[in-house]
Amino acid sequence: MADVSATLEKLKKLDAERKTLLEATKMGIVEAIESQISSLKDLGFDYQLVESGSRGATGRRERKAGGRVCSVCHRSGHNSRTCPDK
Repeated sequence: MADVSATLEKLKKLDAERKTLLEATKMGIVEAIESQISSLKDLGFDYQLVESGSRGATGRRERKAGGRVCSVCHRSGHNSRTCPDK
């Protein structure tokens, strides 16, 4: 029984270390992205960072409200293949 308790304690410590490393990695990534955005803004680019669509249970991206946006005219409701301005 002592072996099981010792193993559980080791697992708890390892899990705590894993969580700490994961958070540090996330913070490092966020800082790097914020630095790159700052550099782009210094060059005259102006935009906001937004999260991409989440993946549902089927593994496909869920569509956001508003549907498709055309890459030619940037209006919703159709795509570039069916764009009336093309």
